Order: sequence, then structure tokens, then C-alpha cells
Amino acid sequence: MNYLTGTTLAPDYTQKIFTPGDFKTLVNRTAAKVRFLQKKLGVNTLVGCGNSGVPLVSAVSFKLTLPFFAVRKRVDGHSATRANGYLLAKGCRYLIIDDLISTGATMRRIVKNVRLEVDEDGAHKLPMPVGILLYHETFWGDDDGYFHVPGYKRLPLFYL
Repeated sequence: MNYLTGTTLAPDYTQKIFTPGDFKTLVNRTAAKVRFLQKKLGVNTLVGCGNSGVPLVSAVSFKLTLPFFAVRKRVDGHSATRANGYLLAKGCRYLIIDDLISTGATMRRIVKNVRLEVDEDGAHKLPMPVGILLYHETFWGDDDGYFHVPGYKRLPLFYL
């Protein structure tokens, strides 16, 4: 709810990002889950995309002193095309954090473009995606607990 006009600006789940009290709670819950995944998967870098992923990833990154990588979207707002932020270390193990997965196009493009970004710099050991953390708990697809990215192993899905 926009407190100035009384109108809804975004779907309910994005209010977790745009309302300060809810955002603080979301950051703390996400940070706790990332700490767990650091031990379980060896996560050492965070990746976010879009209006809800990037603010959350940058706040969790700051809280946990982990590097993060932001993936920008194309002008049409649908899918990731180029990454920016910290240069990913060669061989890093990154966790993608976002609100939901609908078609899967954004997740596939994040993995592809993170790889391309590092390839351009001549990396020998490419960054490895180790999982996806969804804070809205939504995956529209066959949820067997994994998300398939062609050319990679299935990435485990985690929820808050």
C-alpha cells in the first residue's frame, strides 16, 4: 500500500521489499537461511536480479560480508542480459536469490550471463551456481525440489 495515495503499488509479496519493517525481517530470515546454505553448499557469493532480488541480495551481502553480483534486466523487463557488481571470483559458488520462478527464463539467463561475464575476463574456473533461494515460496513448474538449467546439474530450490 502506498501510504501517500492509499493505492497498491505492487503484489503483496513485494511489500516485503518495499516496507521497511518487513524488509528488515526478510533480510534477517534470508541471512539465517544463507548461513545454513554456506555450510551445506559452500555458498560464498550471492546473485540477485530485478526490483526485488537486488535490494535483498545487497542487504544480505552487507549483513554477512559476502560478495554479491547484480544481474540487470533487458529494457523489456523480462530477462537478465548482463551482470554487474562485484567481479565474481574464479570458481566461486553462488546462490541466486529471488522472489519466485514463473517460466524459468530469468534463472536460465542469470546462469548463462554470469558465465559469459567471467568468460570475457578469461577465467579458467568458472563460477558455479549451487542453488536458488526463493523468498516468496513460488515455483510454477514441476517442483521436485530442483530447477534444471541446461548445461548444469539441477539446482536445488530452497524457500524461506
